[in-house]
Amino acid sequence: MTPIESRIGGKLEFVAQVRRWIQSMAADPRQRCILHNLFSREIEFQHFPREEYPQFVDRLGKLIQTVSLNGETSPSTFLEKLVKDHLVVGKERELLFRGPAIFTSNECLSRVMSVADLNVYHLRNLGKPISQSAHEEIADEIQHGDITAKHLDAGSRWEGKYPMCWVTKSESLKSLGNASSSALATKVRDASGKLDWGKGEHLVEIQYPQDLPVELKAPTVLDSGACGYFRLHHEADGWGRAVDLSTLDHGIPEALHLALPVSANFRLRYLGKIDEDAVDLPYDNLLLRSKEQLRQSRSRGEQ
Repeated sequence: MTPIESRIGGKLEFVAQVRRWIQSMAADPRQRCILHNLFSREIEFQHFPREEYPQFVDRLGKLIQTVSLNGETSPSTFLEKLVKDHLVVGKERELLFRGPAIFTSNECLSRVMSVADLNVYHLRNLGKPISQSAHEEIADEIQHGDITAKHLDAGSRWEGKYPMCWVTKSESLKSLGNASSSALATKVRDASGKLDWGKGEHLVEIQYPQDLPVELKAPTVLDSGACGYFRLHHEADGWGRAVDLSTLDHGIPEALHLALPVSANFRLRYLGKIDEDAVDLPYDNLLLRSKEQLRQSRSRGEQ
């Protein structure tokens, strides 16, 4: 039995299929980052329930074996299809939001969004166009208090690509700076690991009511949508950690909660306008850093 078979379990025919698939991805550093999260860190940190891992591998192997995706075989394609197939039949809790529970004591929560996304998903009632000039106007109005949480579309929900929402600790954002500025927005983008927020994007912090009961969990590889620059990890506080795009070290804490209705009880804080694009992520370096951190974690556990 090979090391991969002994670690992931599952039926041999599907394990063999998964093993061949892993080998076919070996030349692509981005795909290797995803596979490192899935087959090393996921098992090490037990974010996805260990007893269910063989069943998950069987599903993945069957998908690889039976589904043709126009020649696209990347981990992100297959894992996203696996999740979407379950979302369609209403079984999102089977694969998503399965990480370890995070227990907080009066922790203040925040979510960071681009003003563009805020306009598209939560300010539709204002009738503003979807344009850069409109987003500049909205950013200015948030900064001066003319647009507040009471203007948000109460029929919308805080959620992302899947029916969940990513949040961080409010104190972690405050540690990056208090006054809104381009420098702060760029720091927040990098510390949040948001590679898709480019130069010129306005960012806003959504501050949660402190008395709002929210169930938090550490994010898993599947929750991330098989993102190459996601690093599965958690610290002693139970929170995950984003990848800081500027250093490849740990960024700010990150956690997930299920979708919540928007209300006027939240607060908006303008962070600034990003003044530079994110650097091209060196996936080879990211993988080396991730493996080194995993070795250090194991060493601490053995002491």
